[in-house]
Amino acid sequence: MEPRQQLEGFTMRPPTDGDAEGVAALVISYDVEAFGSADYSVEDLRDEWRQPGFVLGTDAVVVATRAGQIVGYAAVQDHGQHVRLVGDGYVRPDHRGCGIGSSLARWSEGRARELVGLAPPATQVTLDQGTAGTDADAASLFARQGYTRVRAFWDMATRMEKPPPAPTWPEGIVVRPFVSGEDEYAAYTTAGEAFQDHWGHVAIPFEEWRASRIDHEGFDPSLVFLAREGDEVAGAIRCRTRGEGASEKGWIDNLSVRRPWRGRGLGTALLLHAFAAFYRRGTLSVGLGVDAESLTGATRIYERAGMHMERHFDVYRKTLRPGNEQA
Repeated sequence: MEPRQQLEGFTMRPPTDGDAEGVAALVISYDVEAFGSADYSVEDLRDEWRQPGFVLGTDAVVVATRAGQIVGYAAVQDHGQHVRLVGDGYVRPDHRGCGIGSSLARWSEGRARELVGLAPPATQVTLDQGTAGTDADAASLFARQGYTRVRAFWDMATRMEKPPPAPTWPEGIVVRPFVSGEDEYAAYTTAGEAFQDHWGHVAIPFEEWRASRIDHEGFDPSLVFLAREGDEVAGAIRCRTRGEGASEKGWIDNLSVRRPWRGRGLGTALLLHAFAAFYRRGTLSVGLGVDAESLTGATRIYERAGMHMERHFDVYRKTLRPGNEQA
């Protein structure tokens, strides 16, 4: 579907930077209906738009009323070597039933198919779409369009009413904050090795990883910690803050423990260390996203640290080109 194709009574077009507030408001309206609250912000959206390789004019689309209100939004992002493409789409709750969701899903698939030829030869290319686990309408839409539910993810959270327990570090482990200019590659290789066991992981080159995780406005090295044993990095945790003022929330983007150090409590220790860093800043709510079916038992680690499932998402997948799996 071409971005400027019309829906009856609506305009479908590429977004501009000036649409950021309207798109963020749309996402927030969806989250409030689906979950009862929202922790999304316009800065979260701008971070998504700043991801390496993402081009606003071709990789996203908005649906607007004749009066200019944005009531639909979709984007397609590359999560590694063009083999795992991820769509993200929203319709304002008060504009459902107008065909907007179906049009956005068709646009997303059309855009994703334009990228298939960029993937390495003979590799499988898939398009994933996520939705709230309670959104029966979206589940039905994806089923009609040939998607299959493949995974569940949770947002987990905790609120600290008192200082968190002190971490118990495995013998020989020393933890310190990230040092800019020294630790980038170590953090990259640690995350890459740890996430080999994670569903949907596709390795990406160091420069691409650095551009998306390190070299952006929201990166705070004082919220990134590396655990070392001797000269080797055993694990790492990368965090940031989301929102501001009373709505500020700590967010854990990545917790990585390399295989030789698993089963010794290092993941829990890193998590509690990050909780303490947020507590000292006065940021009492902390959240993260996790694969609900994690092979490494991540959900159990988070539950033992006092976190609970706050939101449930389902992922639906469509194979655009069969081939050898890289994810």
